[in-house]
Order: sequence, then structure tokens, then C-alpha cells
Amino acid sequence: MKKLLLVLIACTLVFSACKKDEEDAQQQQVETMKDFLTNKDGWQLSSVTCTHELHLQNNTTIAANTELLTGDYASGTGYFYAYEIDDIYKFVASANAPTEGTEYLNGNTQIGDINHPAQTNEDISLGTYIFNSETMLLGLYLPWAPTAFTTASIKTLNKNTMELICNYTIQADNAKLDPGEYTFTVKFRAL
Repeated sequence: MKKLLLVLIACTLVFSACKKDEEDAQQQQVETMKDFLTNKDGWQLSSVTCTHELHLQNNTTIAANTELLTGDYASGTGYFYAYEIDDIYKFVASANAPTEGTEYLNGNTQIGDINHPAQTNEDISLGTYIFNSETMLLGLYLPWAPTAFTTASIKTLNKNTMELICNYTIQADNAKLDPGEYTFTVKFRAL
């Protein structure tokens, strides 16, 4: 009987230790994912595609699944303005809630044209974010965007790469897109 009791106590201790190790590993993964997202140097676009054909307001049509980081919107040959392509995106965690914070944009070095001046080379707040490492979702509140709150599915997030799947419903006229449903795959490289 004493041996059985000792075995049960030993099993309970081993199970508790394993459960604690598993919880610690999960917490470490959450912290690592948060650290990847909030890297101090930020993220730069490396690829953007859309599963739908794009009919842009400047009378340009772009085929589905076309790389959108080529051409220049101002000249009718692309989705982005040339000066937007080198922008740097940063996610800065709140001191009180490390999985929430502010998203910033830094215009970096490219300049815009007279009708579309470039962002300055300083961090400008775009809005706020919420990061959930369990569901791999990134919630973005961008008050200026056609869809003020959107959720992006995180397909990849590591120290070098972030890949997001973003679904947008555009209901009103937009500077670039006609009303409709859009699914973008946006890839970033860490700086």
C-alpha cells in the first residue's frame, strides 16, 4: 500500500512538472512571437498579391495574383505609389499589455510626387493592433482605412518573415479600389 501511494505521489509530481514545463513553453512561444512582431527595426513589404482582379480608380486593371510591388500607381502601372514600397512598418507594444500596441509607418527614403507627397522619415501612428498568438490573428484598427477594423491571419511569423492574409470588404469609393471583396497576401521582411 505504501509503495502504491509513493508511486501515485511520484506520478502526480511528474505530471505537475510536465504541465508546468508545457505552460512555460507556451508562454515562451507567446513571448517569442510577440518579440518577432515588435522587432525594433520594423518590417518592410517584400511581396503583395490579391486573389482578385483589381480595377483601380485610375482606370488600371491588374490581373489576380499579380505581384503588386511593381510599377507605380501615379503612372497607371501599379497598385502602390513608388514611394510607398520602401515604407517601414513597426508594431510597438503597450507597456501594460504586451500583445496590444500601436502600429507606426515610417516613409523611409523614397519621395512622392507633387500630388502625393511622401511620408516624412519619421514614425507616424497608423492606428492600434491586438495580437493573438493562439489563433494567429492580428487585429488592426486603422481609423483612416476603408475598413477601419480588420483582422489579418498570420500565416508566417518568425525573426525574418511575416506573412499576413488580409480580407477586405470595400463598400464605398476608395482612393485605389472599387467597392468589392478583396483578399491580399502581404509578406514582410524584417529589417
